Amino acid sequence: MKPTFNLVCLLLGASCVFGQNAPARDSLASDTTAQNPPVISFLIPAEGDVFYVPELHVVARLQGLTSGTLIVLDGFSIPKLPQIENNVLSLDLSGLSEGIHEIRVLYLDSGKIATTPPVHFFVRLPEPKRDTVKGKFSQYGKVTARAEWRGEDAASRIVKQSPLVGVETVPETDTTWPYDTLVVGKGEAPFSKNLNAGMEVAYNFKYGHWEGYLNGELNSDENRFRQPANRFSSGVSYGPWAYVNVGDVYPSYSSLILNGTRLRGGEAGTALVTGDSGTHWVYAKVTGGESRREIPAYVVETDDGNGGYSVDYVPGTYSQNLSAFRLGVGGGENFDLGLTVMKTSEADEDSLHELFNEYLDGPRPGENVVTGIDSRLGLWQGRIQLYGQWALSLFTRDRSLGAFNIDSTAQSFEPADYEDFIVLNPTTVGWEYLLGDSTGHSDRRGFVDANSAYDAGVSTSIPVGGFVFETDASYNHLGIDYHSEGNPSLGGNPGEGWNLQQRISVLENRLKFGTEVSNFTQDLGDYRQVARSFKGDIRISPGAYRPAFWVNGGVTVQFPRGNAPYDYSQDFHELNIGGQYKFVAGPGTMNFSSQYGYTYSRLIVESSDSSVAPDDYPAVTMHVTTSSVQYRFRDSNLQPRVSYTYSDNGVQKSVHKGTGGVQDAFFSKKLLTNLNFLMGQYPKSTTRNAVSFGQNLTITWRSGEKQTVRMSEKWSKYGNRITLILGGNYERFF
Repeated sequence: MKPTFNLVCLLLGASCVFGQNAPARDSLASDTTAQNPPVISFLIPAEGDVFYVPELHVVARLQGLTSGTLIVLDGFSIPKLPQIENNVLSLDLSGLSEGIHEIRVLYLDSGKIATTPPVHFFVRLPEPKRDTVKGKFSQYGKVTARAEWRGEDAASRIVKQSPLVGVETVPETDTTWPYDTLVVGKGEAPFSKNLNAGMEVAYNFKYGHWEGYLNGELNSDENRFRQPANRFSSGVSYGPWAYVNVGDVYPSYSSLILNGTRLRGGEAGTALVTGDSGTHWVYAKVTGGESRREIPAYVVETDDGNGGYSVDYVPGTYSQNLSAFRLGVGGGENFDLGLTVMKTSEADEDSLHELFNEYLDGPRPGENVVTGIDSRLGLWQGRIQLYGQWALSLFTRDRSLGAFNIDSTAQSFEPADYEDFIVLNPTTVGWEYLLGDSTGHSDRRGFVDANSAYDAGVSTSIPVGGFVFETDASYNHLGIDYHSEGNPSLGGNPGEGWNLQQRISVLENRLKFGTEVSNFTQDLGDYRQVARSFKGDIRISPGAYRPAFWVNGGVTVQFPRGNAPYDYSQDFHELNIGGQYKFVAGPGTMNFSSQYGYTYSRLIVESSDSSVAPDDYPAVTMHVTTSSVQYRFRDSNLQPRVSYTYSDNGVQKSVHKGTGGVQDAFFSKKLLTNLNFLMGQYPKSTTRNAVSFGQNLTITWRSGEKQTVRMSEKWSKYGNRITLILGGNYERFF
């Protein structure tokens, strides 16, 4: 009996639902006419269970029900009837596909069709088997190899790179160059302008409390004119008490000081741990190594794509060493307090860099010291989290000048006294605050404000009845001269402000409301810019096979304060509306999603000089609509899909783009294929569009649980430019 026929029969009458031997409608009704309604609860699977095999033994507990049941999986009825014995329902399912599944029970209650709440579970590929030998020793690892070939239009344009290797003397009458000039060394061509390849190896082991790992990565684009592309690391740990890592490590101490910067060196830590909770009463860790290697000043020749070459001079970079130390207490969810100190220093003995800086505005050897403290306190079983961190930096852009000598008794400090800790000179950011006035008093408070960063806040998740209230409130400050080489991206937006986010979840997270209000004042030196924004979000997720909707948007306003060169105001509005719906359609399921986005921005400039007409900046609007449909056959792995995008920015002609694709699996899902076709438009002028198109194909072969081979191909045509990329990837677990 086909599943779709069972489902239709269920809607027409219970006698058709349960097969030829099913009892009559009256007898079914008599089994379920108890005073109390039936109770059915799943024991296997439970909500959110994850299974690593395509089979499942369903077990449910019954109360007040002895027959008249039907299992529905992903919206389709199962032809095989479940067994019911001693108030326990059981049924074996097989051939489950990967991904999320929904299961429920249909039954008759007083002659009416009723259903249990759905239970969702996941099916994933089996985890790679890990070889285990005698005793407590276990090991696991993998090897990956990849290669990618790019066509001429997508290939690298670098033809040759030549180091500047020496110094020679030129006649004194030559006024074009200084007396000492740099000599171009032997040119070095890249490994390949078309081919990029690499290999990775990972190995892990565990023996009792001991754990270790070894990772390595080789890349074909490794060369001495860029930072390292190859990666090597290894480490060993003994329980939660001690660990050592060497090679390329990524220490994370504090988001303000050191947060994921690659370091070629080592890291070690130790902790005093008591009890089974793993709470660290006292812990310490130290990091040291090279965070940036030296790249010599060099000349690069680049193919301009028109049969010619361009030549550029690159000053290179100094080598940089980084060291950091952290001492903390706590470390668990309820309490943590830590002190971090970090220092970076760049070598300055290479005369080639110094000489090249006479010709080009190249780098100078710098030095950076940052220290800070951070803390976290959890209350009410972690539902309330209080956090805060503060850091102060000293950053000298050019340490080669040495410590500045202040020959004055009026000054309150002498930079030479701190030379062993950090070189202080006029290139030190915030230096002007340290210089004293005629009485010798310096503005140390201004120095701390300009060279510090901090943020503090509270995060809560409090359930009240059927509601969950989530609140995040924070205040942050980034000084205009704050700089940390452990997280240099922080220096791009100095200022201070606050942010408040409130989210409310009801109906078991099916309905969510969110709002965000923020006020940030950006420090631009001569004046400050204020940015105020409000955002809102509503999401409705009633469950599988029911429509889901969301709408979010916001308004941001920016305007100056202080001595701005001119008055202005800038508004930015944003609105997004979308939804998705997965439903049963014919022999499969249809997944439809659509989203509309709208943005509006307007800049108004007003001049204080009435004789000068202000610049007129017209408002800019953008409309983008995207829709996609994907179909999945019930008894097949075939999944076709199409999508369409429309965009209009109000300046150029509107643009249309479309994609179509299909994915399928063969040979018991060992061979996976994914094919896509793309066709779209791009603006050739404000009134005319041109057509671009392309396709990509990915083929994956899984020969067992431990080995995968993946081949990919991508082709596209954009105007006169044709891009072709061929790739391959091999992965083997052991």
